[in-house]
Amino acid sequence: MKILLDNEEKRKFYSNFKNLKKISKLKRWGNKKISRANRIEYIEFTGKEIEEDRLNNFFNVLENRYQIALYCLEEIRKDCEIIEKNGTGIRELEEKMKDNNVDIEFVIKCEYFIFAISSCLDNIAQIINIIYNFGIPCEYVKISGIYKKIKKRRDNFSRYLLSEWKRWIDELRFIRNKMTHHQIINFSSHIDHQIKDEKAIFTKYCISASNNRNKDLTKQLPTYFDEIIKNYKNLNSEFYKKVNSALKF
Repeated sequence: MKILLDNEEKRKFYSNFKNLKKISKLKRWGNKKISRANRIEYIEFTGKEIEEDRLNNFFNVLENRYQIALYCLEEIRKDCEIIEKNGTGIRELEEKMKDNNVDIEFVIKCEYFIFAISSCLDNIAQIINIIYNFGIPCEYVKISGIYKKIKKRRDNFSRYLLSEWKRWIDELRFIRNKMTHHQIINFSSHIDHQIKDEKAIFTKYCISASNNRNKDLTKQLPTYFDEIIKNYKNLNSEFYKKVNSALKF
């Protein structure tokens, strides 16, 4: 999949990444009777020797999931409607809401969008784990764990990530966890009656999940996903800025 160079920091990283120092080592295993060896390629990354395949995998998954999320969002937008009516048109919207059914393909696109962005965040967490030398084993690294670790830091990226966690990441993780472990996301239509302006706004699709207080967290589509993509793009730029500074590009 071709890399989407959609911000300057990302462009700078990929321009210089190929120039990082590479080290080849012979890794042996076995016993006295049977001994085997395999040559492993390493990259000097932020002062550490990281297996080249492992590091490339983090960045490749990060990019692939991001582009899949963009594709899903374009498809989701095609099925969404937000209609404003006044007067007798309000009755039409009420009838439209009664007849609205959710297509299974639409559900799949929405759930995969949430999964893809969550996967991006967890792969960012893998790189942050390396840069800050947190030492969390690879299989246990998640963005939620990095949030707990990074709270003790005072650099610009740490403060930025903490603010983004509170602003949108924590909420997205909540919806994703509900979706994965408890229930399919609830889909519904919604009419907002604005009495003062004598009009109503119909939203074809909303998603919702109940929090620990049994209160529904409801989000309009595609507005909510558009906000997620915008927030993620900003985070992605700040992330690559941090990587570049750690590599001294």
